Amino acid sequence: MLNSPLPDVGSLDRIWLLNVLIYFDLETKVQICQQIMQKLRPGGIFSWGTRKVYRAWCLAWNWYK
Repeated sequence: MLNSPLPDVGSLDRIWLLNVLIYFDLETKVQICQQIMQKLRPGGIFSWGTRKVYRAWCLAWNWYK
């Protein structure tokens, strides 16, 4: 799967990877990030982390219900 190109979805403004990278070794994480960052438009935001981090961030901004 990692050797296959990502679908052509155009350039994205924001990409979220929550609870994804924790399952891979460092080399694979780098490959994933390199592929995904190619889909990010210039000035776009690439966010990664765990769901716990995301939930805390949303609670801080009063966005999480």
